[in-house]
Amino acid sequence: FECTELWVPNAFTPNNDQTNDFFEVKASIYLFDYHIWIFNRWGEVVFESTDINQAWDGTYKDGPCPNAVYNYVIEYTGMADYPIYRSQRRVGSLILIR
Repeated sequence: FECTELWVPNAFTPNNDQTNDFFEVKASIYLFDYHIWIFNRWGEVVFESTDINQAWDGTYKDGPCPNAVYNYVIEYTGMADYPIYRSQRRVGSLILIR
């Protein structure tokens, strides 16, 4: 059976130039469940959301995050995973470049 595909960028540049200003995850099909956590190098959660349409702007506590590598964990269940509805987990890293 077919599984839901996620497209996760590996870098973004939140510098207000209207190009790649947000870290946005896209899915190939409707998701029933979605949860993302983004961590800094100390393991602190700098962004969390249960809405795939909510992008990260590279800020934390109302301030800009520094250039760095951040790690993410995404847990999701998509419509294409029917009839099993198995939860998927994706782990990776991204680069924030200002």
